[in-house]
Amino acid sequence: MVVGAASNLQVFGTIQASDQNTLDDLERQRALLDKKQQVQRANTELQHETARTDTTKTKVDLELDTHRSVNEAIKDGTKNPPTIVLK
Repeated sequence: MVVGAASNLQVFGTIQASDQNTLDDLERQRALLDKKQQVQRANTELQHETARTDTTKTKVDLELDTHRSVNEAIKDGTKNPPTIVLK
């Protein structure tokens, strides 16, 4: 009976070790999934920020183009003043 008990304990120990390995694997998988979710959230936030920045840059570019156009028109007006004909 003692031999059988020792054999059962050895099998039981192997099962426990196997279960512990499975738990460790699951913990590593969960940690990996958590990291992937963090990276995905950061990527999404970066995409939103990039889109916002691009929109702002476009608005600034349009504003600068408008100012340049106005300044050019003013310069052209001072170089070639319009002639006014009175009748």
